[in-house]
Amino acid sequence: MRGLACAAALATLSSCAADSEPRLLNSERIEARYGDYAVDVRFQSDSARISELYSNGAGERRTRTIAVVEFAAHDAPELDRVDAAIRAGASLGASLKEAGWLVIKESLSVGSLTAPDDLYTRLGAALCHTGRGPIAVYRYRLRASKGAADYLYATITEFYDPDYLTVSALSRLTAIPATPVAENLDAPRAALADITLHRETASTPCD
Repeated sequence: MRGLACAAALATLSSCAADSEPRLLNSERIEARYGDYAVDVRFQSDSARISELYSNGAGERRTRTIAVVEFAAHDAPELDRVDAAIRAGASLGASLKEAGWLVIKESLSVGSLTAPDDLYTRLGAALCHTGRGPIAVYRYRLRASKGAADYLYATITEFYDPDYLTVSALSRLTAIPATPVAENLDAPRAALADITLHRETASTPCD
């Protein structure tokens, strides 16, 4: 089923790679590098979620990833419990993994945001990175698999703090060549338009 999905995607995408563990989940990678991680859900609906994954080393909150999740429609009672936890604010990939699901990422694209894109300016400020090079962007489909069950759970767009993950590092990690400009961002761009991110209300400035 996963192979068919990837083969179909190849008809319209320049690359499509299915990846299951042992690659670390994004939350696990943040924790491994910075010592901890937490999730701040900035928006949640039946069809979408926007969250910030951040580290809090030395008491300083720093957003490492801004994730825009487009939930897929599915009729899977076996996913109901973990889905409810995720929609209540739990970490998406970690919750699926803890519930015994294999998390599979089907890469869609690796790209970058740069000036003068307004989204670059805004997310750069949210990531404490304004004007210091491109922001890496990763789009992928996330599937949950257990035994014979295999479900498309969401399409996810992640924007990374360059101190955490650069475009070149992301390209190496995913084995996907990076495009000069991030592609297919209309839906994430629209979803972020009316959302207030943490740094936009934070009382402490970026260092």
